[in-house]
Amino acid sequence: MEASTMVASRMGWWLQQWWASRIGSWQQLNLSVVYMSQPPGFIDPSRPDHVCLLKRSLYGLKQDHRMWNKRFTDALTSLGFLGSKTDSSLFYMSTPSDKLFCLIYVDDILVLGNNPARIKSLVAQLQSQFAVRDLGTLSYFLGITASWTSEGLFLSQKKYVEELLRRVQMELCSPVNTPISPTSKLSSSGGVPFNDPTLYRSIVGAMQYLTFTRPDVADAVNKFYNIASWLYRFRLGGDIDDRKSTTGFAIYLGNHLISWSSRKQRAVSRSSTEAEYRAIAATTSEITWVEFLLREIGCFISSNLSATYLTANPIFHSRTKHMEIHFHFVRDKVRAKTLLVRYVSSLDQVADLLTKPLSKSRFLELKI
Repeated sequence: MEASTMVASRMGWWLQQWWASRIGSWQQLNLSVVYMSQPPGFIDPSRPDHVCLLKRSLYGLKQDHRMWNKRFTDALTSLGFLGSKTDSSLFYMSTPSDKLFCLIYVDDILVLGNNPARIKSLVAQLQSQFAVRDLGTLSYFLGITASWTSEGLFLSQKKYVEELLRRVQMELCSPVNTPISPTSKLSSSGGVPFNDPTLYRSIVGAMQYLTFTRPDVADAVNKFYNIASWLYRFRLGGDIDDRKSTTGFAIYLGNHLISWSSRKQRAVSRSSTEAEYRAIAATTSEITWVEFLLREIGCFISSNLSATYLTANPIFHSRTKHMEIHFHFVRDKVRAKTLLVRYVSSLDQVADLLTKPLSKSRFLELKI
């Protein structure tokens, strides 16, 4: 969604949202045998212990989303749309003069293109098969508010944050300036065990969705409940338990941030060079995906000089020879000149927001 809305804003395209009702559109269950209890009010008095054999999918059935998606996407392909090879939710129709894209999230649909007449024609064609409502210009989609300004499109989750604050009874809390205390030294073996693990998981899970528009909280979300209270007040290096480093990357298209991640590495690195190189490999994988999706060439920045030299200089060193060979696909891309790796001072490394607790001044400096 980030990439598509950025493209629409930058190109001045139309950006519409639709909603498709699935009532009356239930698919036949040809490949599954599903039984259900007789619904209340419709129980056969002569056979109250019998069950029903479903002939069509019902809302809430585990097969429902897949079957609905297949029916809707089949309709799009019959109209000439092609499915993206990099994103199964993206469908497109492209001619030299017209561009039309559909992003499908179950029954919520995002449509963008440069020809409003084609968009209107498409919704009319789909309405002959489905109960599709045209909700107009994108304004609120999957909990994300879209506001059009003179500078472009602004995405926020203000309503979502306010609901989370009410949920944890912190509406009147005093705000803080960083998502995690810079002095936090968290450990799974320290502190007092939380007495409600279900609440903990629900809060952290809710925060994960917030990282869609707030990548600056991504690192904090990866920590456990001891920091959850501090993180809610914020509003939106290696791990002390297993010594695994954290990979954080930020991918921009022009001045627009379109992809980011904060994730613990799977293996312990024996040097900072190895940790950085693993991060470069993970970032390269994401850039490759973005490249296929947007037909753009990637360029990103590493703050470790040794890791930068390693990508360009195919020589094994004593502290790096144990690293998995498959990470060196980065070098192949550098050699083919489809990827450029440059050094930048750690003072300017935006990805630090995604990998470590920062002081207030440093956090605000990178955030700006």
